[in-house]
Amino acid sequence: MALIKCKECGTEISDKASTCPKCGAPIKKRGCGCTTVLLGFFIFFVVVGVAINSSKTSTASSNPPPTPTTPAVDQGNKVEAFTMAEEFIKKRLKAPSTADFGGIFHDYQDPNQIVVYEGGGNYKVTIWVDAQNSFGAKIRSHFILSLHDKGTGTWELLDEPVSLDQ
Repeated sequence: MALIKCKECGTEISDKASTCPKCGAPIKKRGCGCTTVLLGFFIFFVVVGVAINSSKTSTASSNPPPTPTTPAVDQGNKVEAFTMAEEFIKKRLKAPSTADFGGIFHDYQDPNQIVVYEGGGNYKVTIWVDAQNSFGAKIRSHFILSLHDKGTGTWELLDEPVSLDQ
């Protein structure tokens, strides 16, 4: 509890009081300003969202899609190949539940950089994983995998993963 002065008579009173006990004047309560801060954040995020959306729209309109006469280079599905490489690696680990392949916010492995589409549904993936070994120590291991997309939602490992750490 803090003491404040009455605006009318100057008497020190509790900040919890609704009226001054001496003169009866109402005491105005000051808020914490939380509403103003939240409103400010809301407006900020709306403005940023509109700016990002309009920049995407302007980028999309300035870069028209390729015309049918321009053949697109087949890059395959690198993200799916990366995901399948993770699964094939997990099957070979001592403690697969401890596998960490990085994430968006730390140690990101970009599928567009580590996966090479070789054509015909074949992919070469250079990947690392942090996982516990037999002694419980978490170590990073690097692998190269050759995968094949059968096109039916199934993948096969063409060769055993090659460890780059030996």
